Amino acid sequence: MHTNFKIIILMLCFVQYVNAQVIDENGFIVQPYLRNGAEQTGSLFAKGHYYMLDYPVNIRAEPGLKGSIIGKLGMNDEIEILENTGKLQIIENVLAFWYKINFKNIEGYIWGGYIAEQTLIVDIDNNGILDYFHVRVSRVSYLYNERHGPKDTFIYINNQKIDTSGFAKITPQGIRDEWWAGCRINKFEDVIRFNYSSDYIIDIFDVNKFGEITYRGNNAHEVRLAQ
Repeated sequence: MHTNFKIIILMLCFVQYVNAQVIDENGFIVQPYLRNGAEQTGSLFAKGHYYMLDYPVNIRAEPGLKGSIIGKLGMNDEIEILENTGKLQIIENVLAFWYKINFKNIEGYIWGGYIAEQTLIVDIDNNGILDYFHVRVSRVSYLYNERHGPKDTFIYINNQKIDTSGFAKITPQGIRDEWWAGCRINKFEDVIRFNYSSDYIIDIFDVNKFGEITYRGNNAHEVRLAQ
């Protein structure tokens, strides 16, 4: 009985350990961040050019929120990623690395949660102003890439940020707004189509030139239209 009790205590300690996160004085995670037993990490960007999905964003002299501010990034600015610092941090419940970037000959560091995984640029209403449609990955693990529709979709039409709370659907089990297999953005007729996928299901959302979001469903016919 005594032995069984010790085993239970050890198991509880192990569960607490694997779900804990150790954070240093600068706010960086210093051991693998585990959730439900799966190691989580930030979205991994290769060297190259990407777009900012939120603004204003500070460029810092060093990675981390304690780094001095040496510049600012604005709406939909294009940056060049030079390297991943390996510094991982959770901000606003998004897990991302800090990256060294170049912007107009300013080299500094920004947190990756403000960088779009993919961007579609199109003048949806043909008025001469480019519109931006971004998607972000909140977390990455060996199991899935997590995206939350309302939180990880960023849309700017005529330089105005659009409310993306409509990227969710009502199911018998409740509201579904999380997808973990992928997202593809494309122009389809006179709308911008977001194809959010999990397993074998593709949920389709259309955005018109007024920023209105319509859930199109996920049946086979609509999936074929999205190809």
